Amino acid sequence: MVKYKIKNKKTGEIKGVGLSWILREINKDRSNEWTPYNKDDWREGLREFTEWEVYEVVEVIDSKTGLTFKFPDDKKKEEFFDLWDKYEVIKE
Repeated sequence: MVKYKIKNKKTGEIKGVGLSWILREINKDRSNEWTPYNKDDWREGLREFTEWEVYEVVEVIDSKTGLTFKFPDDKKKEEFFDLWDKYEVIKE
């Protein structure tokens, strides 16, 4: 799980949230014809259909091991996500 700080573009409010909150915010109050955003395309939905934007990635929690990765600075965060993007989950 990844925890994000998001910022309201109109009010400047900043709050800490997880992906489930973000998906509920994007997909709420939509018609039956609406195709819900999901974990793969949520950034576009957040940008296009809400007043929120990602302000900062706060931490990443590995759901299998429970390990929490916190970032002391932006350089370490960048290095982590460079590796994360290269990581491939092998399914049995």
